[in-house]
Amino acid sequence: MKIKTYSIGIFSLVSVGYAFYLILLLIKNGIPNGFSEFGTLGDAFGTLNSLFSGLGFAGIVVTLFVQQHQIREQEKEYIQQDLRYQNDQYENTLHRYIELYKQILLEIYQPDENIEVFGRDILSASIKKTLESIRLNSTSFYPREIRVRYLSNELTREDKETIQFIHYEHHRLIKSNMVWQGRIIQTADLLFRHLEEKAPAGYDVSNSRELVMSQLTHIECQYFFLICLSTKKVSRMAQHMASSIFQLKNSKFKMSEIDRDLFEYAYKIKLNNAVVKDRNFIDASAVKKFRKRKKLIQARYRAMINKETLSK
Repeated sequence: MKIKTYSIGIFSLVSVGYAFYLILLLIKNGIPNGFSEFGTLGDAFGTLNSLFSGLGFAGIVVTLFVQQHQIREQEKEYIQQDLRYQNDQYENTLHRYIELYKQILLEIYQPDENIEVFGRDILSASIKKTLESIRLNSTSFYPREIRVRYLSNELTREDKETIQFIHYEHHRLIKSNMVWQGRIIQTADLLFRHLEEKAPAGYDVSNSRELVMSQLTHIECQYFFLICLSTKKVSRMAQHMASSIFQLKNSKFKMSEIDRDLFEYAYKIKLNNAVVKDRNFIDASAVKKFRKRKKLIQARYRAMINKETLSK
């Protein structure tokens, strides 16, 4: 539209210029008589022709610059439209995954004698059973003397071996007691994969994380955390959830010191970044060493716990 306006304006200016120049010549020299005087009159327009030719060329250059500016503006608008479209697609898909997650959570059930248990109650029962097993086997906390030496950076070789044994037993108890609910785990994996991997460039994912976290109760958060402590098959989910619901500042559930240390040891994630480096859940060489001395280490660990219990 602007180019059309410019073209009309330039054409009008040139036309008026020629007409004005012609009138001046006619006033000064009168109307030509014969072809020779008309030729002389035409030659008088030579300078004016050169002037307007230059102006015409300048106009073409200006027009090209205007077109380039319009093209750049259109490209910017297309980019903004594409970003808005990508953001809308990301958010709409995220909402669909959230709704799918809620639906799957309601649908899972497990017969318990003559009673059918549904949804979060199944996850809660699995968590309760696991935590009770951990409590009975005394792997819910480190012995006080180990904690004291750890804080003073004076851990002995035996202390380190005991800590590895505690991690091993803690993982074993979780693995043997947690009930694997495949549908809800896979759906949560899809939800968090989309949340963390599919965000458009420049998109602030923090609000989306808060949205997803608002849809999860402490039961689901703790269930997924314990599932991540039971197997490395869900390492991608552990990595994604470490950016949101497993963060200590955001945690909705009570995470024990051993839980946190085992997670960080297994996944090499400090719960403030999300880089999984180690594929083995427990270091194989360490397990091989203390398995040979399991009874001795277990007795030493029990003695520490009993000593701490008697002193209370």
